[in-house]
Amino acid sequence: GQSILAVLIIIKANRTIAYAGIKKTIRDLIEWQRYTMTRPSEASGAKWDEFDLDKSIWVTPAKRMKKERSTKYC
Repeated sequence: GQSILAVLIIIKANRTIAYAGIKKTIRDLIEWQRYTMTRPSEASGAKWDEFDLDKSIWVTPAKRMKKERSTKYC
């Protein structure tokens, strides 16, 4: 049903991105944005000091957020 269709759409999107004539950094950014479900400016503006790898947390500062509130992703 719908779940199979969703999987097929994701597979097609993955193949399209993998074989697109774009730089690897752009391809990686698109994948990062898809995994984190963030806005392009949040994904491309991420800084290493926003990540706590031990706790698996990414905190985006308020100044980079649309509503000017910090956001924590786990």
